[in-house]
Amino acid sequence: MEHKLDTGVQGSPGAALGALLVIAGILFLALQLAPVDFGQLAWPLFVVFGGIALLLIGALTRSAVGLVIPGSIVTMVGLILTVQNTFSLWASWSYAWTLVFPTSVGIGIALMGLARRDRPQVAQGMWMAAIGLSLFAVFALFFEGLLRVSGLALGPAAPIVFPLLIVGLGFALLFASVFQRRTR
Repeated sequence: MEHKLDTGVQGSPGAALGALLVIAGILFLALQLAPVDFGQLAWPLFVVFGGIALLLIGALTRSAVGLVIPGSIVTMVGLILTVQNTFSLWASWSYAWTLVFPTSVGIGIALMGLARRDRPQVAQGMWMAAIGLSLFAVFALFFEGLLRVSGLALGPAAPIVFPLLIVGLGFALLFASVFQRRTR
């Protein structure tokens, strides 16, 4: 049984790149003319814009569809850097890496599956992203709730919530694996 459908989408990587360069040039010009210094606070947004450019090129051109995976990785790194730079949460790398791998890689795989109309690939990517988000939640509660690596106070309930979250995550994984076996 074939799971792939031809979308018929064709585009020129040169045209997509040209359009992105025009948009980037206009954005850079606007930043130069703005009365605010964006260098100190908003530098990670340039990483985000680079990731979005890769995503767009990959989404708009069939021959470059593989760029959605690095595009999702670069975009995620830029978003993490934006949050860390804005709130001085650099110690959060101790658990934020889970948003880069496997979360953003899973998102990229799902987006590539969408572009190719490949449902199993979309499901695989979403599963990877869900695992990454679960790891992020568990590690964030551990590193911030128990170890307080960033100095954030999660409140008096944090020591109780962390073990309960682990138990809940364990049950969710057990139910998901039982359900997946039954659907096969």
